[in-house]
Amino acid sequence: MVLGHRRGDWRPSKGDYLKYEETRDQLIRERVGRAALKTGGIVWRLAIEALGGLEKAKSLAMRRPEFVERRNALYSADSKVFFDEELKEDEMWAICGVYQVYHSPSEEVAQKSWWPKQSTWESSGMFTGYWTPACESWFQGRIKEIETGKAILRNKREWGSSLKRSKRETLQLLAANARLSAEFLEQHRLPSSSEPII
Repeated sequence: MVLGHRRGDWRPSKGDYLKYEETRDQLIRERVGRAALKTGGIVWRLAIEALGGLEKAKSLAMRRPEFVERRNALYSADSKVFFDEELKEDEMWAICGVYQVYHSPSEEVAQKSWWPKQSTWESSGMFTGYWTPACESWFQGRIKEIETGKAILRNKREWGSSLKRSKRETLQLLAANARLSAEFLEQHRLPSSSEPII
C-alpha cells in the first residue's frame, strides 16, 4: 500500500505531507494501531504520533489481538500455539509514507518516502532495539525539516546514508544484548512439564 505514483520531477508540498498524515493516522487508529506499536522502531514512533501520545498508545498496546487476518503464530509450547497481530509490509510502507516515483514509463520505479522504511531503520546505526534520546532528537529534527518545507523524500540508499551514524557500535551492542538475553533466559528458564521440579 503505497501512497501513489508520482513523476520524478515531483516535489512534495506541506499539503502532501498533511494528506500522508491523514492516511497514516486513519490506518493506525482504525485498523493496525496495536500491530504498529508492537513493530517497534520508526513504525512504533509514527504510531505514537498518530495516536496522540504515549499514554493513548499504552492502553492500545495492552489490548488483546483483534484481527484474525493479521494473526501470526509466534511460538508453540506444550502443544499450544500462541498468536499475535503483525503488520503486512504494505501497511508499514503506508505508515512510513512511501510513494512510487518514476521518471519515464520505461524506467524502473523507485520508492521514496517521508520516513525510512522499517527494514531500512532496522539495518541503520540508529536501531538499538529501543527508542533512544538520539532517535527522538533525529525524529524531531525531521519533523522540523518537514514543517519548514526543507524535507525531501528519500529512497532506500539515501535513507541508509543519512542514518549511518555509529552502525558498527550499534551492531556490537545488538549482538551483546542478544547473547546476554539468551544466557539470562537459559539460566532462568522454567522446567518443561516433563522435567522434575526441584
